[in-house]
Formats: sequence, C-alpha cells, structure tokens
Amino acid sequence: MLDQAGLTQIMILTEIFDKNEKPSDISRKIGITIQGVQYHTKIMKEKGLLDPNGRITESGFDYLYSGLNGFRDFVQESMAKLDNVLVWEAIAMENLKDGERASLTMKEGYLYATNRKLEGATGVVMKSTSKGDIAGITQVKGIIDLKLGTVSIMVVPDVENIRDMEEIRKKVDLFIRDSPKDKIGVLGEEAMVVAKKLELEPELEFAPLESAFEASNRGISSQVITSNRRFHFILQTLIELQRKNPKTELKINYI
Repeated sequence: MLDQAGLTQIMILTEIFDKNEKPSDISRKIGITIQGVQYHTKIMKEKGLLDPNGRITESGFDYLYSGLNGFRDFVQESMAKLDNVLVWEAIAMENLKDGERASLTMKEGYLYATNRKLEGATGVVMKSTSKGDIAGITQVKGIIDLKLGTVSIMVVPDVENIRDMEEIRKKVDLFIRDSPKDKIGVLGEEAMVVAKKLELEPELEFAPLESAFEASNRGISSQVITSNRRFHFILQTLIELQRKNPKTELKINYI
C-alpha cells in the first residue's frame, strides 16, 4: 500500500496527466501548498517519474498505473467491508431465510423486503425472519424505486382577520381536494379548528413540518395547515428543511 508521500505523488501525476501542469493549479486541486507540489515534483524528477521538463516518463506512467490500481483495490475492499457492516431495517413481507437475496420496495412510506424478484434494489438477509418482523439487510445493491412526495402548506388568515369561517373552510376544502396528499398536518390551534370543521383527523401534529419533509423522503405527500401569524415564525425552519431536503417540492398557498 502506498504511504502518504506516494499517494501525494500519485495525485500530482494524475493532475499532470490531465494537463494541469502549473504548481498553483495542482496545489488548489489536491489541497497542498505550492511548495509541497514543487518538493514532490523535484523528488519525482530524481526518481525518473518526470523528465526535466516536468512531463511524465514511461516509468512515471507505470508508477501511476500501478498506484491507481492499488488504490482502486483498497477502495473496493473497503466498500465491501462497509457493505457487510451496514445494515438496513426492512419489514419482512414473507418469511425470509438467512443469506438469501431479497428485493427491497417502499410501501406506504416504509421499506419492505420480499423474496419475490422485483426490479430495483436488493440485499442479503442477515438472519431468518418471520413475516411481519424486522429483517436486517446488508450488501444492498441497486436503487429503490421511489418518487418523492410534496409538502404543501396552507396559510389561513389570522383569527382577527377572519370575517367568514365558512368561506375559509370552503377554500381550504377546495385546495385539499385539488392537491396531492397522503397525510394532513396542523400547526397551531387555528389550524386544528379549521381541520375539525372539515371533519379531518390530522396525522401530523406538534412537529408537522419536520414530519412532512421526512414523509416526502419516503414517497408520502403532506398538506400542513397553519395561520398567517404562525407561518412567519416557521420561515427559518422551512429554509433549513429545504436546505436539508433540496429535492423535495415545497408549495405554499395563502387561503
């Protein structure tokens, strides 16, 4: 295995091979000082890996090829070890046997493992698991077929600005019927009153925004009702949740 100096020289040779020959460019790309690049370049010229003009020699190509192969083998072995250690939790759809490769699928926001052959991700069952129990899955390969859910926020007027609650109820009802939804959330007392008037039983309460974004990562769409007053207090939370979940579609609607 290459030592630290050898790894640095392999990175420098790779940059020179890619036509990045200026010490300043190489320094910026691999994260060492210009003096460090110049030092290792001098050493490689003395070793015959670079010619006097700084071009890679035949010995330099052999050294680069051998070093990259060794590094690739190290990465592959390390990834294999991580695959064996990393364990996913999945609900067994049938009785699963120790060591068999199972298909993984998302259903109603939860990961399931089945011995039926499905397209997408698969993994190895760690130990025999009965139907309905939690299975440990390792050596996961492939991509789980999942379409992210959306997060829709319905902002209703503050209570002192509401003249006709029935009109608000009708607008919220129309919005709910026209938007994708799997779960309804409420943030605050006014939102709960509006939901109850629509005969809705909220499934997301007390931390509905965090729950809605987590649900979106599991393919579940959510609608969260809140008042205009509370909405201004949650803007920073929304910004942070969007930063952590950049692929989740967020819709904000004022009723």
